[in-house]
Amino acid sequence: MDEEDDILLISDDGTIIRMAAESISMYGRATQGVRLMRVTEGSKVISLARTEKEELSDEYDELEPEAEPETQGAQEAE
Repeated sequence: MDEEDDILLISDDGTIIRMAAESISMYGRATQGVRLMRVTEGSKVISLARTEKEELSDEYDELEPEAEPETQGAQEAE
């Protein structure tokens, strides 16, 4: 695994978490490990996959926020 990769964790209840491999702490064998994903009671992680790092593009910054619903008509009817 390369620190430039991302890790995908998938649970049997459909939860998917993507995290940077470099953000996972490395501990010695004497410790109890590192929690990467919390699952609900009775659920378990069913898959782990390595994938290329996802770079966020600037196009997210260019998106306009959704227009708020118009409430003027409702106020006039009262």
